[in-house]
Amino acid sequence: MKKRGSAVEPEELRRKVLPKPHGPNAVTVFLTRVAGAPTMLLGHPAR
Repeated sequence: MKKRGSAVEPEELRRKVLPKPHGPNAVTVFLTRVAGAPTMLLGHPAR
């Protein structure tokens, strides 16, 4: 989980996302702002 300009705390969001994702469906969560609005981007490694 990565954060840039977001009011959400990564630790708080991690506690709410249970169980911890793993395996082929795991993603990296990016919390940021786009045009002033809170935005969540999901990313996964290139295959």
